[in-house]
Amino acid sequence: MGEGVLLIHLLETGTDIRYIQQLLGHNSLKTTEIYIYITDIAKSYIH
Repeated sequence: MGEGVLLIHLLETGTDIRYIQQLLGHNSLKTTEIYIYITDIAKSYIH
């Protein structure tokens, strides 16, 4: 859950996706994009 909250904060403040990729340790940008998509879905249930 903590990673998701951090990810939402970073996205909302305009953090570059490549920085998020490195932060999460993803080799592929596609993995980060999927993670962001899943986080967006979860966020829609929270708000």
